[in-house]
Amino acid sequence: EHGRGPCDCAEFLVTLVERLTQRIERHWNGIDDLADDLEEAVLDEAGPEVGATLVDLRRQAIILRRYLQPQRDALRALQTGQPAWLESDDQRHLAEELDALERVVEDADAMRERMALVRDELNGQASERLNRNMYLLSILSAVFLPLGFLTGLFGINVAGLPGTGEPLAFWIFVGALVIVAALQLAVLRRMRWI
Repeated sequence: EHGRGPCDCAEFLVTLVERLTQRIERHWNGIDDLADDLEEAVLDEAGPEVGATLVDLRRQAIILRRYLQPQRDALRALQTGQPAWLESDDQRHLAEELDALERVVEDADAMRERMALVRDELNGQASERLNRNMYLLSILSAVFLPLGFLTGLFGINVAGLPGTGEPLAFWIFVGALVIVAALQLAVLRRMRWI
């Protein structure tokens, strides 16, 4: 209606491919920015919401690559086939768009690898947190296991236990438990466990 449309099939094809590639590149730039933010968040040891974002970014990269590969292959076939209806100027434009698509497909492959590395980093951080927590629980168990044994042993209601007739026996026993706990902590510190 305005006289500004493509004049022939080749120009229509070039215009269509250019617009599609521009939209794809804009969309991809947004995904790439999200990936950069995600990598920074992982390095700052962000929370569990990072995992969901990671899965979403990997999925988007896989889907985008799946749809771009056939388009890239079609443009390549046009380049190698050199149909008579495509002029050299149109061929040059299509070659530029093919290069742009190649970059996006390569970036999608690189994104999958980057997200795999980010996933490995997240798994490493989770493993490190788990190891740290297990270590702390092991230390607490090592300290309180003998104390629990002693209190259980002296808590039985059997005649003949030492100190049952002494009014200060309870406090002497508590003092002995404190000394045992201090000795255990000293031994653990000397062994460089804490």
